[in-house]
Amino acid sequence: MLTALTKEGKVYNLAGCKDDYHLDNLKKKVQFYCPVCQEPVILRAGSQKIPHFSHQKSSNCASISEPESLRHMQGKKDLYLWLVNQRFKVYLERYLPRLKQRPDILFNKNGKWFAVEYQCSPISIKLLTQRTNGYAKHHISPIWIMGGYPFQHRKDAFFQLSDFHWSFIQASEKIGLTLFSYTPHSRYFHFLSNISPISSRKVQGTYTKISLDHMTFPILLSNTISQKQPINAYWFLQKRKWLQNKIIYSKAFQDPFLISLYECNSHPSLLPPVIGLPVDYMGVCKTHPVVWQFYIWHDCLRFLKTGDRMTFKQVRNAIESRKRSQHILFRCLPFVPTSYQNRMIYLYLQTLVHFSYLKEVKKGTFVLHKMITFPKNMEEALLFDKEFLHELDDK
Repeated sequence: MLTALTKEGKVYNLAGCKDDYHLDNLKKKVQFYCPVCQEPVILRAGSQKIPHFSHQKSSNCASISEPESLRHMQGKKDLYLWLVNQRFKVYLERYLPRLKQRPDILFNKNGKWFAVEYQCSPISIKLLTQRTNGYAKHHISPIWIMGGYPFQHRKDAFFQLSDFHWSFIQASEKIGLTLFSYTPHSRYFHFLSNISPISSRKVQGTYTKISLDHMTFPILLSNTISQKQPINAYWFLQKRKWLQNKIIYSKAFQDPFLISLYECNSHPSLLPPVIGLPVDYMGVCKTHPVVWQFYIWHDCLRFLKTGDRMTFKQVRNAIESRKRSQHILFRCLPFVPTSYQNRMIYLYLQTLVHFSYLKEVKKGTFVLHKMITFPKNMEEALLFDKEFLHELDDK
């Protein structure tokens, strides 16, 4: 930690201290204490480390439940000085007794309090939610900043996200599902926006980085970046790979998706191209779009005739029923309102309108314009995909 108390109760902050001689004198002459447990702490400083305070190994203080890495200490130090330079009222590691929490940084802007949590190590969604709610109950707005990059691995325009990354996802109407983080070694904020899953971990997205020196609070990415999901030949290739794995590794008579499909006298390889399309915000759903879009056809569109009406409410209720049966799983995303689940569903219906399968006669009310036809064999399925992509190019 970067702050401690003197015997007189004065807060001593190491965040801007670089004088080795001064630090050496402090180590010899001043005894410091933990603001949380009041136990004596040790001032550690040297050429190879960030000056900081640490507890004795035998300490049971609740504030040391997580080991503090060099990245964490340097990151919160950078962010603290960044906010100080913007002339906010800023406190580093201030303990809040009523909450029994000690945010990395607490600051006030225009009468409103904010708590910055710079999170470098994985944290459970339960604890993440608990801490967030604790701040909110005391009228403090929490700002969670991920330490490191907003992805686990990167290869070209594709990124791999861990469960830790997914838990920090935020949503924006302009730039879709987004992650942001800070790396102290480079002093950059990093943004991964327009996140679109290819599989449960692999995603496409737009990666941007902005220097800490060129960013002011609030931490925002320019809304000029357009949001567009990739409907292209690559998506159809990945979709077929996913379906092939589904056939190989799933137990056909235990998988509700495969059971429903076979009961309709069809096969996973013979799905029409409009079932399993990427749409904005689909990352809120852990289940592959092939599955939840098939259920929309199966539960809502299958028995409609041309000219029949269907409402968004009916579709949403069908999805909710599938959720209760655990046929469709949505991700637990603490920072994304559940309303984005409905946005995802509505955008898929809009996609069906775009390709003339539905017509929206008024907001949330649709008329079936043409039937969704299933291919009869693999040759026809590949032809359907090719024709769909050609139609996409024309549009």
